[in-house]
Amino acid sequence: MSTQHSFEGGADAIDRARAKLRIQELWSLLDLPGIPSRSCRSPFREDRHASFSVYDDGRRWKDFGTDEGGDALELLAKARGLHRRAVIKEFLALSGDLPAVPAPMRAPIAGAPRPDRHQLIREDLEKCQAAARLLAGDLSICERIAQRRGWKPETIRNLALEPSLGWHNGKLTFVYDTGMKARYDQDGERRLFWMFGKPSLWRGWLLLSKPYHRTVIITEGETDTVSMVDTGIEDDLSTAVVALPSASTITESWFDALCGRDVIIALDNDEAGAAGTRKLEKILQARANSLSSLNWKKLISHAG
Repeated sequence: MSTQHSFEGGADAIDRARAKLRIQELWSLLDLPGIPSRSCRSPFREDRHASFSVYDDGRRWKDFGTDEGGDALELLAKARGLHRRAVIKEFLALSGDLPAVPAPMRAPIAGAPRPDRHQLIREDLEKCQAAARLLAGDLSICERIAQRRGWKPETIRNLALEPSLGWHNGKLTFVYDTGMKARYDQDGERRLFWMFGKPSLWRGWLLLSKPYHRTVIITEGETDTVSMVDTGIEDDLSTAVVALPSASTITESWFDALCGRDVIIALDNDEAGAAGTRKLEKILQARANSLSSLNWKKLISHAG
């Protein structure tokens, strides 16, 4: 199979939000200190000389004390202490311009609306959150992982902020809705083990979030998903990349949330990947609006 998938409305939605949500309004929504004006004090630091400016009819800001600046989206990112990509959804929500969810072309299948019903106990949920906070808060770990894998440090940090990645006892962890899996190298071999919980779709929560992702790419394993995200394939908000725990770990109920979407299966080009692809095709034929399969390595080379 082959396909051409389009990115719908993501950049346009951000532009509309920028036009609607001026910095003065955002300032108030965020309850920042002071009054935004052409010459005002910075809301982010001690500022004795009014070295902050909001200008261009509330569309732009500049902190002359730190040489930072940007538009309302950058102001939100600064206020949250996050990368701008990590606050796009909040920015759209604050502007009231989240993309509408289109009616699925196929009716949803009755049953659980979630990718998986398993619920973490409070103690395990706190472990997931702590692992993600540790990774997101330590740029040196992000840089070390990124250098080893050929990824961007900001990709690692943004995934930790979701939270989908974490760091626990010197090991990279993959945070699921249903548990946490650790990865480490021993004697030159990659090793993976479930610390607690059970398998599900990694980043499956994206299928239930807004803005609506028209195109969903399913990879084999979490690192393949990270590699795709690292190319910027999700930047326009119309595409989401999720991962199977492995090519042989597939549960039909995980995919009920894919009804009406364009799905690309991007498993590895080996025997296990081929078998997993066939199983997914059988499951998704009754759910997806369109369905295609390809080799994820080729997709990354084209995206780059």
